[in-house]
Amino acid sequence: MIKTQGKTVFLLSVIFTLGMFGCSTSSVTLGNTNGNIANYAYRIEVGGDIVFANSRDHLRIYRSKNDGSDLRKLSERSGMYLNIADDWIYFMSMKDDFAIVRLKSDGSSEQIISENSVFPYGGMILVSDWIYYVNHDDRDRIYRLSLDGSVNSRWIDGAAMRLNASVQGIVYVGFNEAGNTLMLANLDDAKVKTLAQDVGELTLVVNDWVYFNKATDQDKLYRVKLDGSDEQKVNDLRVYSLNVNQDRLYYSDLNNNYRLSSSKLDGTDIKVISEDKVSDILFIHGWMYYLNHTDGGREYRLKGNQSEKIIAVSKVTPLSADEPEFQGVGNTSGNLVSGGYFAQVQDALVFSGLSMEMPGMYRMENNSLESNVELISPDQGRSLNVWKEWLYYINESDNSSIYRMRSDGSETQLVLDQSVGNLMIKGNWMYFISHFDNQRIYRAKVDGSQLSAVSQSQGLFSFSLDGDWLVFASGQGQTMVKVKLDGSEEQIVTSIPSTYLLVYQGWIYYGDDNSRVALSKVRLDGTDNQKLITSMASHIHVYQDYIYYYDGRLAVVRRMDLDGSNVISITGFGDYGWIHIFNDRLYMFDNSAFQWLSMELDGTLVKK
Repeated sequence: MIKTQGKTVFLLSVIFTLGMFGCSTSSVTLGNTNGNIANYAYRIEVGGDIVFANSRDHLRIYRSKNDGSDLRKLSERSGMYLNIADDWIYFMSMKDDFAIVRLKSDGSSEQIISENSVFPYGGMILVSDWIYYVNHDDRDRIYRLSLDGSVNSRWIDGAAMRLNASVQGIVYVGFNEAGNTLMLANLDDAKVKTLAQDVGELTLVVNDWVYFNKATDQDKLYRVKLDGSDEQKVNDLRVYSLNVNQDRLYYSDLNNNYRLSSSKLDGTDIKVISEDKVSDILFIHGWMYYLNHTDGGREYRLKGNQSEKIIAVSKVTPLSADEPEFQGVGNTSGNLVSGGYFAQVQDALVFSGLSMEMPGMYRMENNSLESNVELISPDQGRSLNVWKEWLYYINESDNSSIYRMRSDGSETQLVLDQSVGNLMIKGNWMYFISHFDNQRIYRAKVDGSQLSAVSQSQGLFSFSLDGDWLVFASGQGQTMVKVKLDGSEEQIVTSIPSTYLLVYQGWIYYGDDNSRVALSKVRLDGTDNQKLITSMASHIHVYQDYIYYYDGRLAVVRRMDLDGSNVISITGFGDYGWIHIFNDRLYMFDNSAFQWLSMELDGTLVKK
């Protein structure tokens, strides 16, 4: 742990002196740079280390060396707008309804200093001995808060957003129904003056200029002096995520698909740095940090010709050369086609909460949703699979990457850092749809190695597994295709378009989009096509001798024999979906109540 001595440590502060603001008589101390604050300030330098909101772990607060080593978690809270003064980190806490929290830089002490909700798009910035923030609880007025939280009061009337700072005062966008105005509030007496009219939602103070976008000129980039004079167009670009470093502007170029670009401060000498779609540009310790939306919004950093992806989580342990083959599949095709929100892990069921009231992943004993339900991870998982003692899942909390963890939520590890869909495991292999290669089916070992394409077809949105075959809807449902697990023998099963499909014991059960028949089936070799029912069916699940599905016309869950006979309703009226079956018990999601229900397979003994 790095600890500081005394009240003032130069490396723990971002000092803006008279030269930076074009003033010869005074200076102010900021808790982070204006440019970083304008980009949500999710990182800050602390005594040569980096304290940051970890995009790989729900924006919880971490600390590491500049090279990413010596990684440790400082807080379970998720935060943005990181500022520092003395040995305290100040941030907006998402876990506490956007309250303001301060945290010792070594994680040893933590406290809420204001319970008021910060307007996330308004911001907060530490200026000398005060925190200025936009209070969403008071109609987005600017408040001023002392560093210990003892003084907390309204500072400026009028709704505000996008705070920045200068020696003269706080720069912000005032907004109302008549339009946005660029404003400056004096630090000494809080007197307000107008700098520019008809502005957009961007501010950045650089030297004695304020950069903004002009709403009446297609949101193109402008600047104006801090005294309100010399308003001028910088260039014809529409920019986003504006920051500054070493007398150059850096931004996401909206005119050119959000690519990373830069220019001189006067807007000339425009250079393209990367064709990647970027946002949230920060500068810390000589590195540019940004979110790369070409790679699913993952965090990258760039310095000269060095480009690195930020992976601040544990990676999966590679398989040993003599790793025995797992005998079986990670979950049933029926459960996985229904989203894979449940999985059987030894004697317990693990499931995803799927609601704001119950976020994350849970473990329950004895198949009971009423008792012994334990939160094991804040990750929002889907396509849950079991491989040996590990639970694999697509982590929607981290750009749909593949993760794994123990059944009690411990030892969370990153398996594959790619955005994927419809994960299925058989043996020691994972099969999934790649969002980076035109929605083709890929496979990789369960340690993420030996990544390769399985299907030649593209544009897939679902697939199912039966024996040695993968079956999928190709070309947005125009045909059904099968391919061997090793990628060989890809062939069309039928040209009938399908809206969904599920393979079970040599049959493909599918929604026939061509004739609008709700549910049909065809053999895996393409023969013996049969129409089963014509009512609206979705969320199908085939289990033993029955087909379970949601009837959209009657708004009930129904059950029928595999040939379409003996149709009965097993629930009353409701909006249900995501049908899973484990241990002869049915689990489904009530979309009206936003909760999981469980019942016997005949519909009796319904439990929440």
